[in-house]
Amino acid sequence: MDLITILTASIFAAVAVAALRGLRRRRNNDPVQRLNFDLYKKREMGRRGLAGKF
Repeated sequence: MDLITILTASIFAAVAVAALRGLRRRRNNDPVQRLNFDLYKKREMGRRGLAGKF
């Protein structure tokens, strides 16, 4: 029984840490960086012939 509790707690902690990291990363998103990424993505998808699909 204790093993199940420990496993559940560790899984919950890992999920919580991952969620917090994701939120922090999203909040610090620089608009200029986002614009550059969008332009890069359009250029790369255009090179591969997938521009209209993404």
